[in-house]
Amino acid sequence: MRIKLLWTIALALSLGFGPSPVYAADRTLWTLDGKPVLFEEAVFAPKAVLFLWQAACPRCTRELSRISAACTDFGVRVFYVNVSDSAEDVKDLVDELKLKDCLVKDILIDQDGFTLNGLGFYVEFPTILFFKDGKNIKTAMGYGLDREILQEVYGPPTP
Repeated sequence: MRIKLLWTIALALSLGFGPSPVYAADRTLWTLDGKPVLFEEAVFAPKAVLFLWQAACPRCTRELSRISAACTDFGVRVFYVNVSDSAEDVKDLVDELKLKDCLVKDILIDQDGFTLNGLGFYVEFPTILFFKDGKNIKTAMGYGLDREILQEVYGPPTP
């Protein structure tokens, strides 16, 4: 059993299921008010995070509410990318959860589902993609977004 697990892990790594770029260069994400944001613009920052979520995920909505309540500034560029719902449904959820503008302004809609397709493997929500200079350097699934995980990925904040 242990050998089978090791072979499965080795196969997954050889197929590229580790830190790797998400191939979505010519794709567009949308703000809640219908403005386009190129995927490249979202991730080509010194430090950028895509928090992938969907409305049907209770853990995702709890995490969005927690971040919104604190209006947390993580010191990196964070986008909250909805991967399965319409803009209208997301707007309704924003109203229902009473999310603050500090978070709502960074909600993006992936109408075509390319962020998930670019990952090429099963995703557990929320999924957090960490980018450095446009390259996906870490993927975390089922975790909340907090300072500890950001320090683990990017190191201590710079003054």
